[in-house]
Amino acid sequence: MTDEDYQAQEHEAYLRTYCFNISETGAPPTPATVFWLEGVTLTTTGIIGIIGNTVTAMVLNRISLNNVFNQVRREIKKETTC
Repeated sequence: MTDEDYQAQEHEAYLRTYCFNISETGAPPTPATVFWLEGVTLTTTGIIGIIGNTVTAMVLNRISLNNVFNQVRREIKKETTC
């Protein structure tokens, strides 16, 4: 087995570990696809979620919304963000 064959075999085994590659007969995702799915998209979604939680906390901290229900929601938000 050549070094290139070994690297190709290792790459295929590495790509089979991803949950979005559930098909055994389909072509494995390219490294560029893995980069965009796991690197860029996952990071962007996480940042948008943190920004959304921060905006929600600011809105719920207004005095006009200072009732028991919103205090509970605020505490739940703290737990899910940390």
